[in-house]
Amino acid sequence: MQPRVFISSTFTDLEAHRAALFSALAEVNAKVHGMEFFGSRPGAPKEECLAEVRRAHIFVLVLGMRYGSLDVESGLSFTHLEYLESQRLSLPCLVYLIDESKHLVLPKDVDIGDLGVN
Repeated sequence: MQPRVFISSTFTDLEAHRAALFSALAEVNAKVHGMEFFGSRPGAPKEECLAEVRRAHIFVLVLGMRYGSLDVESGLSFTHLEYLESQRLSLPCLVYLIDESKHLVLPKDVDIGDLGVN
């Protein structure tokens, strides 16, 4: 069976990391899902993201210095909600943190204030 892998992260700051993951996972014949492939869908963004997590066999989370776009209802970021859903489902979860000593973190890619505290 081809494993379904969901990749979760903020986007603009980790776009290159996501692309590298997609490439690596394609080499092992995984079926990869992430926001890049959502296209137009009838449901609310939060529900569509969580539905994709529910379809996954493996959850991959990449963390940088941004908290991400907030869901108005919960006050949590979409990335945070995706992670919580993966934990609720007991999905195998691979978490990767950027190495700040090897990865240039631009000021625009650091959330501060309320976003940085969550």
